[in-house]
Parts: sequence; C-alpha cells; structure tokens
Amino acid sequence: MKGTDEIEGRVQHASIEVIIAAHLAFNERRLDELEVLMHEEVDLFTPVALGLRPTAATGIAAFRGTVAAALAAAPDLNMGLDRAEVVGDLVILVCTATATGTDGKRYQWPLRVLVAEDHGRITRYVVRAPEADIASDLHAFKRVKRGERPA
Repeated sequence: MKGTDEIEGRVQHASIEVIIAAHLAFNERRLDELEVLMHEEVDLFTPVALGLRPTAATGIAAFRGTVAAALAAAPDLNMGLDRAEVVGDLVILVCTATATGTDGKRYQWPLRVLVAEDHGRITRYVVRAPEADIASDLHAFKRVKRGERPA
C-alpha cells in the first residue's frame, strides 16, 4: 500500500486503522482475521465488474461467500489502497485491484470502495466502478443500507 501515513492524516484514525487492517488481512490471506474485522451484520455490494455475480447481501455467511468467489475467480487478487477520503460517516477508498486472468496476463483495474465502520468493525463494504461520481456512490450506499440492490 502506498501513502499510508498520508491517508491516515486525512481520515479519522480509528476508521482508517480498521480499513488498513482489513485490506492487509485480505492481501495476506489471513481470512479469519479479516472476518473478525467484519460486523456480523455487514452489508456487502460487489458489482459484475469484478467478474463475480452481483452481490447485495448481509451477514458473515454472505461475506465468506463473496470472498470465496473472488479468490476462486482470481486466487492472486490483491487490493491496493491508493487514497481515502471521509464523506459524512463513510470512508471512500480509491483502490487498484490486481490479478492474473485466465489467459495468464496480469490485469489492474481501479475501484472505489465505500466503507462504514462502527466500534472497530466494518458494517458496510460497497464496491463501485471508478467512473461513478460521489453522489451516485452515496445513493448506491443508501440503497444497500435499505436492502435494495443498486444498479
């Protein structure tokens, strides 16, 4: 990850600590540790762009399934954290995912991730396309929060 000190300076310390720990745990495949950082009622949304079926689900079982599907599709998937910004009670991350495709080529694609955290546990993790604007991201997040599936 690049710029961790720079990121920490702009984001509430407790929130960024949890988010950095979660990304490190995922990248190092410490999945039990990653699961502990997730709230038992965690809301998830991942788009088709990740090569997975769309997910708009809640709970640890959904989290396990999403991670398992992602790693089955791309066993070397790595989520690099480029920068973070606080918008209201959310942290919006700009990430770069990297993985080897089934053709053997290495791919990179940018992602925007919306994260909400409460008492050291991630309560919402919403992955969006980088071209979506902040208003669109916040709208999608609110729809997930209400139990709707974003477009």
